[in-house]
Amino acid sequence: MERQAKAANELEGLIRDRLPDAVRRHLADVKIDHVDINGGPNWVGLPIWKPDPSNYDKRAFLAVVHELGRDYDLLIDE
Repeated sequence: MERQAKAANELEGLIRDRLPDAVRRHLADVKIDHVDINGGPNWVGLPIWKPDPSNYDKRAFLAVVHELGRDYDLLIDE
C-alpha cells in the first residue's frame, strides 16, 4: 500500500485531531521534521509540551504519530 503525501501543517493538524482532549491540553505545539529513510515514513512528529506531560500523554502522542506514519508521507519540494 502506497502512502499519501501531506504538507507538514496538515500532518500537525491530523496529530492534534486524533489526540484525546486531555492529552491535547498538555501539548503546546507539534513540529514535523523531515527525515531521509528508505521504506519508512519520511517524517517524525516532535511534540512541544507544556510543563510536565505525563507518561500517558507521551505514549498517546507516539501512538498517533506511529499510526499516521503508516498512512502518510511528508510532502516535500524536490
